[in-house]
Order: sequence, then structure tokens, then C-alpha cells
Amino acid sequence: MSEGALVWTRALLYVGALVAMGRALQALRHEHWRSAAGTIHQTRAIRALAWFGIIALIAAPTLLLRSQMMALEMTWRDLPSLINETGWGRGFRILAVSTVATAIVLPLRMTRRNAWLLTVLAAAVAIAMGGLGHAASDMRWPIGARVLDAAHVLSIGAWIGGLLVTWLATRQPGFYSPEAAWRDFSGLATIMAPLAVLTGLASGARILVGHAPAVIVNSPYGQMLIVKSIMVAIVLAIGARQRTRIARGQLAAGRSVVIELGMAAWVLLVTATLTGTAPPGE
Repeated sequence: MSEGALVWTRALLYVGALVAMGRALQALRHEHWRSAAGTIHQTRAIRALAWFGIIALIAAPTLLLRSQMMALEMTWRDLPSLINETGWGRGFRILAVSTVATAIVLPLRMTRRNAWLLTVLAAAVAIAMGGLGHAASDMRWPIGARVLDAAHVLSIGAWIGGLLVTWLATRQPGFYSPEAAWRDFSGLATIMAPLAVLTGLASGARILVGHAPAVIVNSPYGQMLIVKSIMVAIVLAIGARQRTRIARGQLAAGRSVVIELGMAAWVLLVTATLTGTAPPGE
């Protein structure tokens, strides 16, 4: 299987989980959000975001399956044996079921029941993603590694997905209270951003423990990790500045939100590449 296909598969899964978590969490917390067009979670912008997530969630397993079949020089006639008779196929079934189920629920009207269901399904996608990264090959802490990776994906989804949904919601004409929405998101980000950073650090430490600093810095994995860390620091700095504005009773600066979302997108792409890069010594 090509490394490029794996990178894009993981990137698409990150996007799908992020959109699902952002949509579900904000619907659970703010079912009453309304604009001039009605319930905010059913406005054109939010529904377009949901469909963007659906495309990512459907494209990811499709790309993964096609890449695996090409790597093994299989035809579609060989598909049943690949899916039903191999360990790869069993893992793929879990991933495909969780992504398809999430894609089905994502565009539905966000009642409290559907929002809870979407949250559970997003968690299932995050757990299934563990089979595509370093956690899948961790023999020391196989369960702990996957739980840690899943927590990292979900915390990023709540943080960046929440930012995206809040930004889209507050831009809708007639939105009831942009100030209150940004204050609430600021409180959520204060919890989820550190959690995302801590789970990311723990995952990196799990992989790098026992390696000398020089070995880490001189390895492709270590160099990419440094790049990711710098980018995350920039996102955190932008977020901290926005939090100061919001604490003063101001709205988040729109241009800074766009920059923060753009940097977060690059972080996700680097992370998708990083999880497929061999650690030092391998």
C-alpha cells in the first residue's frame, strides 16, 4: 500500500471525525441556537460542513481499500476473500462500518438523540483510526496506545471542530448572541486544547522513550514532530490572543479565526504524515 494513500486516508478521517465532533458537541450544548433562518444547526453553512465531513468519511475507506487492492494486485473478484479472510480485512470492516454509520447520521437534524449518537460514532471512528497508526504496532501497551490516540483525535475534534462550527454559526444573519457563543467556546477550548496537547505529548513520549535526543532530532520522525510542535504552538498563541479578546467582551477576530483554522488544517496533514513515518531506530 502506498504511503501517500495512507496519509490521505488518515487526513480524511481526521477531517470527518473533526466535523462530526464539532457538529455533535455544539448541538448537544446549544440545541437552542437560532438565527434569522431558523435552527442554526440546519442552516445552509452548517449543513454544507456536514456534507464536507460525509465526503471525507466515505472517501477515506474507499481510498484505503483501493490502495490495498492495488498493492496486492487484486481484482474486485478477490474482494470477499480480502475482507473476510484476512486480519487487514477485519480491521477494515470495523473502520468502514464506523465511518459509514457516522456519515449517515451526520446530515440528520441535530436533535439531542441524534447528537448523542453522532458523538458515539465519532468516538468509534477515532478508535478505529488506531489501526492505521503507530498504536496498531505497539506491543507494550496495545489498548492504552489506542485509547490515547482516540482521546487525542476526539479532543482535537471538540476543539477545532467546535471552533469551526462556532465561527460558521456566529456569521449567520440574525444569530441570537455571538458574544455568548464565543464566551462558551472559549471555555470549551480552555479544556480541550490542553487535553489535545497532553495526549499528543503522551503519544510522542510513548514512541520516543529510550531514544537519545540526537537520534530523535536527526530522524525524519523527530524532525516532523518538531515542525508539528511549532505549528501547534502558533495555533495555541492565536487561540490565547482570541481568548483575551473574548474575556474583554469582544468577538473573536474573524481573520485570526481563519488563520487558526488554516494552521490547524496543516497540523492535521502533518499529523497524518507523522503517524505513518517510522520512529527512530526502525
